[in-house]
Amino acid sequence: MKKIFTLISAALGLSAYADGLPVPYIAENSGYDNWDIKNLNEDAQEWQRTTGEYGFANCNKGLKYKYNSSMAANDWAISPAIHLEAGKEYKIKFAYKAGNGSYEEKLAVWFGTGNTPETLQQGTQLLDFSGTEAGVTKVELFTPTADGDYYIGAYAHSEKDKYYIYFTGVSIAENVFVPATVSALTVTPDASRALEAKLAWTLPTTDIDGAPFGDGVAVESVTVYRDGVKVADLQGTATEWTDNAENGLTSGKHQYEVEVTVNGTKSAKAAVNSAYIGPVEAFDLPLVYSLNDLAADDFSAFFTVIQGSGSSVRRTWQFTPSSYSGNSVVLAPATDQPEDDWLLLPGIKVTKAGTYRFGIDLSKSGIKGHIDIKYGKNVDGLTPGIAGLTGKVGTYKEDPISSHTYRYYTFSFDEPGEYTIALHACAASADYSSYSVYGFSVEEWHDAALNVTDLTAEIVGNDIKVSWTNPSKTSCGNDITELVKVEVYRDGELAGTVTEGLVPGAACSFTDVEPEAGSYVYKVVAYNGEFAPDAAAPEVRSAWVGDKLQELPFNYAFRSAAQSTYALFTPEKINQDDPDWTFGTQGAVLVLAHKDLYTPNSRLYTPPFNLAPGYYDVTLNIQCPCQGYRMTVGYVTEADAQNIKGNTTVQLGTPYSSRNELFRIKVDDEGRGMFVFIVNDVVATNSYYNLTISEIKIERTKIIPAVATDITVTPAEDKSLQATVSWTNPTTSNVEGETPELTKAVVYRNDVEIGTVTEGLVRGETSSFVDEEVPEAGTYTYKVEIYSADGCAAATGVVSPWIGAGKDLPYESAKGDWTILNLNGDTAWGDPISWSEKSNGDLSIMSYNNVADDWAITPRLNFQTGYLYTISCYPTKGLGSSSEVTEDMRVQLHFGTGITADEMTIKLADIGPFKAIAEKELYTVQVLAVDPSELVEPAAEDENSDTPDVPDTSKAIKVPAGVGTLGLHCAQKTDEIYIREFKVDGGVNTNPGPSVGISDIFGDGENLLGADARDITVYDLAGRAVMSVDSFESLDAKRLAKGTYIVTGHVNGKRVSAKVAF
Repeated sequence: MKKIFTLISAALGLSAYADGLPVPYIAENSGYDNWDIKNLNEDAQEWQRTTGEYGFANCNKGLKYKYNSSMAANDWAISPAIHLEAGKEYKIKFAYKAGNGSYEEKLAVWFGTGNTPETLQQGTQLLDFSGTEAGVTKVELFTPTADGDYYIGAYAHSEKDKYYIYFTGVSIAENVFVPATVSALTVTPDASRALEAKLAWTLPTTDIDGAPFGDGVAVESVTVYRDGVKVADLQGTATEWTDNAENGLTSGKHQYEVEVTVNGTKSAKAAVNSAYIGPVEAFDLPLVYSLNDLAADDFSAFFTVIQGSGSSVRRTWQFTPSSYSGNSVVLAPATDQPEDDWLLLPGIKVTKAGTYRFGIDLSKSGIKGHIDIKYGKNVDGLTPGIAGLTGKVGTYKEDPISSHTYRYYTFSFDEPGEYTIALHACAASADYSSYSVYGFSVEEWHDAALNVTDLTAEIVGNDIKVSWTNPSKTSCGNDITELVKVEVYRDGELAGTVTEGLVPGAACSFTDVEPEAGSYVYKVVAYNGEFAPDAAAPEVRSAWVGDKLQELPFNYAFRSAAQSTYALFTPEKINQDDPDWTFGTQGAVLVLAHKDLYTPNSRLYTPPFNLAPGYYDVTLNIQCPCQGYRMTVGYVTEADAQNIKGNTTVQLGTPYSSRNELFRIKVDDEGRGMFVFIVNDVVATNSYYNLTISEIKIERTKIIPAVATDITVTPAEDKSLQATVSWTNPTTSNVEGETPELTKAVVYRNDVEIGTVTEGLVRGETSSFVDEEVPEAGTYTYKVEIYSADGCAAATGVVSPWIGAGKDLPYESAKGDWTILNLNGDTAWGDPISWSEKSNGDLSIMSYNNVADDWAITPRLNFQTGYLYTISCYPTKGLGSSSEVTEDMRVQLHFGTGITADEMTIKLADIGPFKAIAEKELYTVQVLAVDPSELVEPAAEDENSDTPDVPDTSKAIKVPAGVGTLGLHCAQKTDEIYIREFKVDGGVNTNPGPSVGISDIFGDGENLLGADARDITVYDLAGRAVMSVDSFESLDAKRLAKGTYIVTGHVNGKRVSAKVAF
């Protein structure tokens, strides 16, 4: 029973409604895109718009709420405004599905004039659900008392860790009565095949939403339609009706529809498709019949199954529907039992005598099958019995076929009429595998000649002679009285036509005169009239005609090569029982016999090549059948093909695996020659596995010198950007005993070619090259490639010492800058536990099991005498280690002269504490670069102190001017920590010269900044920046206290400093 709600908008404070959507409103039309989703608890889950999960409501789109495992639901989905008019009755529909098993959900649905959860809950509750529901649709009626905009809201408020809630099918429309359709509609053809069918149905008693008819509501009339045309008007009490020829019914299948009228309103039409009605008529030709068009109920109307007295099958012919492989009629034999099972196909109409073709779409697994295909003439429209099936179409008695395919048979009808073709399974001893028939065809055809026989192709000089025997019979078994022509095709193209001397059954030939060099496939087609034979024409491949000479390098892969090129290779058996070489897409295959001790002696010759004295690389991709097999490769000259020279033997690899084997052959002769592959090893094999060569590559061996040795890189002593690369020239090559002339040496820096040496390249002696264009200070990888006329071997590089001075400051760390030292060598899962560089140059380390001893050292940097530098970074915790990094965690900062721990000579600071990234603080320390003679030995640390004193970073620490490095040393256990944004500024010159007045510093004198200085910073003598401006015009000296300052600025791209008194 539905509830009827009347909403009083005035009582709820109805707001403006000018923007409300009109009815009928169907939420699916907009995909719920305009619904307002409110996640009141602000967790990770809320109502989601989804598609394809609402079959329970016949909807495609809707809303879905997924559980939160740790928080209860508190989520709303609220519709857009929908405008309703006072006094009209509306129908609101929605559907929902919720929970599963013990996972119970809570869902409420509210309706009102507010579009917030608070105002909606002042309206009317349409649903208060708690539990599980597999899918239901609700319908409610309501009548507003005032015009206005209304909203519907779905509220998910389940406990945490439940399941899913689905909400869909929302619609609002005026409540217009529409009756439901009739139900249980059936149509039953007459069992005797009379042209008659009986329809039956149940009248509706509710509207389309299931509401019972009220008082005075009744079915007034029933209308019946056949194939979309009205065929009967019946009284409202009618529940059945019989269709027949008087009503225009014809044999065949039909669709019937029934419609009712209730209180003047028509229902939708209920529909049903009939089985075949009436007598079955023979089919017109041509006919292509697929069992996919047949319903199971119609099988007995169109097909007749007769199980003969000699049948012992498991199951005789039976209709078997399948959406996967297609409908079929299946016969299931029994092993070693006879078949005697008939399948009579639907009748056909033959309008004239003549030749016809029958096709059967059939599959048969297991052993060969045996089906005789017969035909007989129908009598008075009835199929003949077995005795009447006297005509023969053909016989299926072929190898099994796993996938169904058509087979065709040519035969003749002697006179017009209606006929039945039958399949007679009649194997005397069957197996357990089934026959499956998927369809058949019948069409007018022609009685063409059978194919030629005894087809051969013979090489005669530079010609190819194609010979055959002409057919003497047609496909229907008739004698051929005349052949009109025979066509000869070469590789699918017509090569010639023979029209004279064509005697049926006699030998015949055609000579293909001097075709281009190659091997060809010939096909011969004989005609006794207009049509070619029904079966595919026979083909034959010729041997190679013409010159086989090939070019080097020779790359041949059987899987992609044209079949015609197989004839380039010549197999040879030394003994009669030697195995044969065969050819196919898998390769050249040596077919090995089943013997315990087997000594094959089979050879395979390549095509000829123009050879010259020297070395040749022959690479074979081989799969061998047993361990220890050996193959020999050599060469022969065309003039002496049995005298094999330059033999190289290789023991083949793992059985059954495919691998490349290299044979290096030394050729001493000049002229045409072939390479030969020899298998003559004693093999113990108890299998039929074959030896297969799938790829052949032949090329002249390149004599490549060995790599340079003893490569050294010596930086310039004056620290200029130069280095000398030296090496020892090779004395050997890739071919033993060959020492080619050295033509050049190419020098590379970081894989970029920087120079070539062509003079003084004496084998075994030292050569060198001076790199005068090192781009900047640093270390580089140098390599030297040594060339002969044939090329060079791949060279490996050596890393140079530091070249030049350090990098100019300022410096900001970048990935790849840091030298990482893991001094205690600890690892986890094979990886070192040490500093890790990030993509932006930041560093991180995590060593919570062991006390770390790990360094990260900057590149070499240039520290200028008298300059005050600020080193800065952000020490932070890792994102997931807020509670694991202790307050006393520190990383030591050192100054050194190189990139090893021993060269870290001055400790500058203990960096820390490490803060969460959101609370990060900049850590700074200042150093003053001085002449090394001004350094004072730093005080020794108290080795007994657990927390050494942190140096006062407000005072600069003196370091030696020149090239230096900075090192970060982690020497404690710690969870993940970061050193972020490590920088060294450009420094402040603390002794730029005598003080000058502010009015003079931007003038035109020597050592002064000049009026065009930009990016100006003023430092006090403690090195603190007290003012920064863009240009001189912005510098306000009145803001500075009296005293002496250092002023720096950029002039022509360089940083310039001056001391000034204010």
